[in-house]
Amino acid sequence: MIKRLLLIILTINLFACGGGGGSSDGDSDNNTNLGADRGLRIMHGEIDLEPLSIKLADGTLITQAEFAKSLRYFKIAEGTQTINLYRNSDSLSPLASSSLEVAAKGKYSLVVFGSRSGLGTGTKILTDGYAEEIPDGQVAVRIVHTTVGAADLDFRFNSQQAEQVSFGGNSEYFLQPLSASGTLGFSAVRSVDSRLIASQNLSLEPGKSYSLLITGEIGLFTLVRVFQD
Repeated sequence: MIKRLLLIILTINLFACGGGGGSSDGDSDNNTNLGADRGLRIMHGEIDLEPLSIKLADGTLITQAEFAKSLRYFKIAEGTQTINLYRNSDSLSPLASSSLEVAAKGKYSLVVFGSRSGLGTGTKILTDGYAEEIPDGQVAVRIVHTTVGAADLDFRFNSQQAEQVSFGGNSEYFLQPLSASGTLGFSAVRSVDSRLIASQNLSLEPGKSYSLLITGEIGLFTLVRVFQD
């Protein structure tokens, strides 16, 4: 009951802020390192986990994130960095720690997935951005799957052949043409029974790369959040 009440509150907050759509609203923090064109961000995809913070080994706060909120990058120094993930309510006991080799122009996402009520919390670090030039009128898009209750998702863009991604995993980048109105058709179903998870026309900017975070929980609510890489 408590979990369901929490989910209802989360849903109200998400849709009041445009949840389920494709905005990249960033963070309201005034720190000048936010909104950088490189660095680290959180993809918070664990449905029943409170807001999170990332700190470096020296205790420097990098950034914070709420569930399914689309964030900008926070610039961090090149070289080897220890990345510690915390619940905002507990700044002493990290949920996870990872070592990251930060390149000069590197962009990275710390993905958080799972469920405190059953699956536990999992994390992984992704390297962001399509490595090659994107053709005119196209975008590079990948999928990040954190939807509880779906071991695997089948997804497709427009009418292309379906591809599959496992829970806690991510696809490669796919080059996709935008329509004349600048949209990309996207849909995803649960692999085991073809239950529809998402179906949207996404408004994207040509020449950019994107990560689509598919998250939520089957039987409660699911959504797609767009992160520009």
